Amino acid sequence: MKLLGIDYGSKRIGIAITDELCMTANAVTTIYRNGTVEYSQISDIVKKNGITAIVVGLPVQTDGQLGQAAAKVHEFTEKLKTCLPENISIEFQDEQYTSKEVDSELRKFSVSVKKRKEKIDQLSARYILEMYIERNKPIK
Repeated sequence: MKLLGIDYGSKRIGIAITDELCMTANAVTTIYRNGTVEYSQISDIVKKNGITAIVVGLPVQTDGQLGQAAAKVHEFTEKLKTCLPENISIEFQDEQYTSKEVDSELRKFSVSVKKRKEKIDQLSARYILEMYIERNKPIK
C-alpha cells in the first residue's frame, strides 16, 4: 500500500508520498496552478509511483463545520476522480493548522520567506499524510 498526500490550495498543490509500508511520508513536489488544476500531473504521479489511495487535506473550521474552503476541496476531488484509475480511493484528513505548523517549524530553522513559500505546500502534504498514518495505526 502506498499513499499520496495532497495539500490543496488556490495557488499551489503540495504533494507527498509514503513508503510501501506507510511508515514514513516524504515531500515530493509542488504543483503550481495557472487558473486550472493540473489533474493530469497528479494522475501521472499516481500511476508512476504505484499509489493505492490518496489522502487529501480537508480544512475543517475550528467549530467543526465545513466551510467554503472544504467545499472547494470536495469539488477538486470530484474532478480528480475522473482522471484516476477506478481502484484509487480518496480519503480526507483534517488539515486544521497544518500550514501554520509547518511554517512555524521552518521559521525555527531560519528558512527564508522565499524558500518557505516553495516548500510549505509539499511539507504540509507530508504532515497530512503523517497525521493520517498516525490516526489509522492499528492499536496494539
